[in-house]
Amino acid sequence: FSSTHSDQDAWYKNNNPTFSWEKEGGVTDFSYSFDQDSTGIPDNISEGNSASVSYGDIKDGLWYFHVKAKKALIWGGASHYLVRIDTTPPALFMATIEPSLRTIESQPLAFFFTTDALSGISHYELKYIDLTPESKTEDAGFFTEVSSPYKLPSFKIGKYLIVVRAYDIAENWRE
Repeated sequence: FSSTHSDQDAWYKNNNPTFSWEKEGGVTDFSYSFDQDSTGIPDNISEGNSASVSYGDIKDGLWYFHVKAKKALIWGGASHYLVRIDTTPPALFMATIEPSLRTIESQPLAFFFTTDALSGISHYELKYIDLTPESKTEDAGFFTEVSSPYKLPSFKIGKYLIVVRAYDIAENWRE
């Protein structure tokens, strides 16, 4: 099991996994490996008798932890644990506003789309900030989950900043 990557079906942006396993009575040694081979088998060389190990700064992708135990001078079968690591935010993207916010149209549409190479896109969030001199800077808005195209609220004539964030399934984001 993993205290840092508890769900083998989930993507994590944490690239420092820790693994632990139960030590059965009579077990004297463990052999383990961590790689990108789903069918990997640890060698028959002991890594010691500790029932946990941590790895750091692991690259993005699908990784497999393999462990086996030695008892009564015989190595047992290997157990496998999948870890999905995605530390990279979604691809660069630009939101477009139609018609332009410089027109007299009070409810323009925001269009946006991006991709994510590993875990995929989870959702988008949008906020708008009124930049007109009369507006209060503390009224900068808040992010709301949206989908594209998104009909912006009615605006008074002025200047606005529209911020769109794309989140991937591992919770990395880009705006």
